[in-house]
Amino acid sequence: MSKNLLKDTDLIENNLINLPEPPPSSPPSSYTPPPAQTLPILFPLFPIPCSTLLK
Repeated sequence: MSKNLLKDTDLIENNLINLPEPPPSSPPSSYTPPPAQTLPILFPLFPIPCSTLLK
């Protein structure tokens, strides 16, 4: 059971990393926040949505 759980988690993480970036016109709350390792990439692109989410 734990093996399947780990596999599912890996699949979810891989899907999150491979998701295309949402267009700036979409509300920031409509998508799941990216994993920690992609945050440095997204911060320069979406400084306003990111700072709003962190408040």
